[in-house]
Amino acid sequence: MDTEQGYIVGEIKAIFFENASNFYKVMLISVNESNLPQKQDEIVVTGSFGQITEDTAYRFFGEVVEHPRYGVQFQATSYQQEKPTSKNGLIAFLSGERFPGIGKRTAEKIVETFGEEAVDVILDDPEALKSISGMTPKKREMMRDVLMQTQGTEKILIALGNYGFSNNQAANIFHFYRTETLTVLNENPYRLLEDIEGIGFKKADQLAEELNFAPDHSSRLKGGLIATLQELCLSNGDTYVDGTVLLERTIHLLEQSRRFIIEDAPVIEALMEMVMDMKVVEDHSRFAIPSLYFAEEGIASSIDRLLKRKTKIAYPGVDLDLEIENLQSNLQIRYGASQIEAIKAALLSPFFILTGGPGTGKTTVLKGIVRMFSELNDLPEDPKDYKDGLFPILLAAPTGRAAKRMQETTGLPGSTIHRLLGLTGQEKESEELYTQELEGKLLIIDEVSMVDTWLMHRLLKSVPPGMQVLFVGDKDQLPSVGPGQVLFDLLNCKALPQVELNEIFRQSGDSSIIPLAHEIKNGILPRDFRNNQADRSFLPCQTHQIEPVIRQVVEKAKSKGFTAKDIQILAPMYKGAAGIDAINTMMQEIFNPKGNKKRREVAFFDVVYRVGDKVLQLVNQPENNVFNGDMGEITAIQ
Repeated sequence: MDTEQGYIVGEIKAIFFENASNFYKVMLISVNESNLPQKQDEIVVTGSFGQITEDTAYRFFGEVVEHPRYGVQFQATSYQQEKPTSKNGLIAFLSGERFPGIGKRTAEKIVETFGEEAVDVILDDPEALKSISGMTPKKREMMRDVLMQTQGTEKILIALGNYGFSNNQAANIFHFYRTETLTVLNENPYRLLEDIEGIGFKKADQLAEELNFAPDHSSRLKGGLIATLQELCLSNGDTYVDGTVLLERTIHLLEQSRRFIIEDAPVIEALMEMVMDMKVVEDHSRFAIPSLYFAEEGIASSIDRLLKRKTKIAYPGVDLDLEIENLQSNLQIRYGASQIEAIKAALLSPFFILTGGPGTGKTTVLKGIVRMFSELNDLPEDPKDYKDGLFPILLAAPTGRAAKRMQETTGLPGSTIHRLLGLTGQEKESEELYTQELEGKLLIIDEVSMVDTWLMHRLLKSVPPGMQVLFVGDKDQLPSVGPGQVLFDLLNCKALPQVELNEIFRQSGDSSIIPLAHEIKNGILPRDFRNNQADRSFLPCQTHQIEPVIRQVVEKAKSKGFTAKDIQILAPMYKGAAGIDAINTMMQEIFNPKGNKKRREVAFFDVVYRVGDKVLQLVNQPENNVFNGDMGEITAIQ
C-alpha cells in the first residue's frame, strides 16, 4: 500500500540561506495545514525553490528529516503556490494589489472566459489575454509577468526537471532565458549549446528528439556543427578547424547520437548559413568560433599598436652597460651575456618577451629589470614611498601562486591577471566584456604560456598608450587550458623583440634535476635516468603498484619528521588505482586519520573533508583573495 506523500501548507516567515546558483534555500515556514504526524506551528523547510516571496502561502511536498546539528526539518522535493480554490477567490486574487489596473470586472471576465484554470491558461499561452476586452498590451504583459514570477518559475523548473536537467543546470538555464525558457527550448533546444556552459550536444539532442525535431532538421545540423567546433577548440586548444575535419567530425557526431544517415550537402548548407549569420567565421576553408577569431585578431592588432608607438625607448645620457655593472655590484651577482642582453632589450623595447627553461635565470633577470627600470625612472624601491598614485610597475600572472612568487622576488605587489583587469574569473570566456584601461608605465606578466587567447586579448586591449609590456614564460611548458598557444605563437614571430635564456644557472651543489629536465625537453633520455641520484629516485611500477609504493615513501618521510606541507604529489588523472582521488585518500589516512572523534568532517559526494586536511584551490575567488593553485589547510567546519 502506497504511503501518502507528506505535505505542509504555510507562509514563508524568513529565508535563512539562499544559493543563487542552484535555487537551494533554507526557510522558516509558519504552518497553516499539514498531514505530518507531529503538528508544529513553525518548521524549517529546505530544498530547491525558484522565485519565492515571504508572507505568501505555498504547499510543500516531501518528508521530515532529522539534521544532526539543526534538528527537525522538512526536506521538500516539490512545491507550488497555493491557488485560490473557488471562482470568487480567483477573482479576488486577480483583482488584488499585485495586479495594478485590473479591476474586479476585468477579473470576472478572465474567470468567466477561462474558468478556474485561468492562471494555468495565461501562463501556458502568452496570447490568451488578447480575447479579454479592456486588457491592453501593457496590462497583458504585466499580468503574465506577475503570474510568471509567483507561479511560472515553478512550472519552468518542473518542466526542466522532467527534461532531465539537474538543479544546477535548470538554474543556469532559467537565469539565462528567464520567463522565455520554455519558449526558447521549444523553438530551438540547440541554443543551449551556445548559451549554457556544461550542456553538451547529446543532452540537447535528447531534448530535441523528445520535442520531435527531425534528425536532419537545420537546427540540429547547426547544433552539431557548433558542438563539434567547440569540442575541437576547447578540448584540443585549437583556435580554428579545417573545413574537411569539421564536416567529418560533425556528421560522425550527428549519426552517433541518432541512427540516421546524414548527407554532406545539408550540413555544408547549414555551415554556410552559420557563416552568413556570423555564428561561425570562415577564413580560407578554416572555421573558427567568432570570439576566438576576433580575439586573435585583437591580439595582433594590440601588439602592432604597441610596436608602432615607438620602435625603441631611449634614456639620453645613460650608459646602460655601466648601470648594469653597478646593479651587479649592488646585488652581488654576475649576469651571463644572454641575461645582460635580455635586461637591455626589455628596458629599450615597448614590447618584449623573455623566455627560457627552468634554471636559466628568468627570475634573476626579472628582478634586475625591475630594479633598473625603477632607477631609470626615479621610482623608489619601496612602493609605499611612491606618492603620485598607483605604483607605475604592474606585476601579474595567471594564477595566485605565480603572482605571489613575483611579489616575493621583486618586493612589489602582484596580482592575478583577472584581478588586475577587474574580472572575477566567473565570466563566460567568450563574452566581449569591458575592461578598464590600466594605469602605469611598465606591465610585467609572468607564466605567459598559461594565458589563453581570450584572456590575452582582454589584457592587451587594456594596455594604454605609453605603457611598456614585458612577457615572461617558458615556451616548453604546457600551453593554456583554454584555446590557443599564445606564447608559442608570439615567439615564432621573429619580428617581435625577444631573448631566450639557454645557460643553466640555478643549480644547488650537484643537483641533477634541472639538467635532466633540459635533456628531456630536448628529447634526450640520459642513460643514467633509472639510476638513483642524491636528489632523485626512479621507481618502476605497474598501475596497481603506484599507490602502495607512494604510501611507503610517504610513511618513511613522515617517520623522519616531514609533514603534509612538505610533500607534493603530481598525478595525471583523477580516477583509477593511481589517480588523484585514491592518492588523496591515502594521504589523508597517513597525515590526518579519523581517530579523533572531536575532529569535525563533512562528506561531499565520495570525498570526506576533515579539519586539518591540506587542500588545493581549483577556482579563482578574488573577492576572498583566494586563487586557483593556492594551497591551504581546513581549520574549521561550520
